Amino acid sequence: MKKYLLNIRMMRFFFCIILFNSVLFFRAQAKQAEVLNFSGTAEVLLKDTEEYTQAQEGMVLEAGDKIRTESASSAELSFNDENTNLVRLNDDTSVEITLSGDEKLQMSEGEIFSSISALPSGSSFEIRTPTAVSGARGTDWVTKVTEEGTDVEALDSTPYVRHFESDGKLSQQITPINTGQMTTVRKFQKPMSFRPIPAERRQQWQQVKQGVRQRAGEAAFRRQQRPPFNRNEFLKRLKEQKGPNKSTFDSSPPGQRQQDKKEVEGPKTLISREGERQVPKEEAYRKKENDQRQPRGESDRERPENFSDRKPLSPRPAEDRRPGEQKVKPPEPKKSVGGQSSVPKASKGGGRRR
Repeated sequence: MKKYLLNIRMMRFFFCIILFNSVLFFRAQAKQAEVLNFSGTAEVLLKDTEEYTQAQEGMVLEAGDKIRTESASSAELSFNDENTNLVRLNDDTSVEITLSGDEKLQMSEGEIFSSISALPSGSSFEIRTPTAVSGARGTDWVTKVTEEGTDVEALDSTPYVRHFESDGKLSQQITPINTGQMTTVRKFQKPMSFRPIPAERRQQWQQVKQGVRQRAGEAAFRRQQRPPFNRNEFLKRLKEQKGPNKSTFDSSPPGQRQQDKKEVEGPKTLISREGERQVPKEEAYRKKENDQRQPRGESDRERPENFSDRKPLSPRPAEDRRPGEQKVKPPEPKKSVGGQSSVPKASKGGGRRR
């Protein structure tokens, strides 16, 4: 009987150990990423939404969400509760949260500093770029997308890099990078020869690491002082701020999209879709006619009229005539028997002939 009870206790003990390790493993295998800090302009695009919005401290990002930084900006993310698996997005960086196995981020442009120190046994932390996949099992390294390809810098320990084959598939070959070395991976090519990282640049990254670690500790304290991030409430507030009729997303083809501003002419008024004042047609015609009239100057009123200099009135153009107005013919000058005009000439004194 005693031997039976001893076996039960031993089974319970081993079960507790297995359960505890499983909890630690699943907590380490992060399914979320938290925004710890950001400076400048950092925006997020949550999945199932249409527009980027300003990031917030404590915001939790899931697989399919995106985050980007603008010029002179940065953002820092944590991938575990202890804030020991950290990444820093430098300026002009755009990434998507993937959280697919070892692959955590997919970066299309920019630069990421990674500092990973608490991963479960046998797992890695990887970042995918257009030309390579960089990763590590616990170290500090930098991944940067350039016009030439992808630069990977080993600041501490030994990160690795994998390239894409010519058929677009990820190579199974893992290339470790020695501490203090860096390499470049071009599209569909193996990593280039290693070259040393400048000492000044390594020193700068060490200072960046200290700042990231310090801010991560402060963020862990602030996390305890605020309520947890509620994704549903955040999406609800976004929808309320946007309003039901304020969507700027248009899924129709470009050729079928309506113009931003279009005037519609009704039976009696000119209407603008942008909410401009409705102008009646008659007022519009009157305004146009007044604008075309040129007032006579003082010199015209003082100068004696010379009937011989007058020109016959030309008919009003069809586009300027009011609706229903008849075309007016210009008066024809009368001629005398001798072929000369019967219009009296001005006198030498400048006055009219009586």
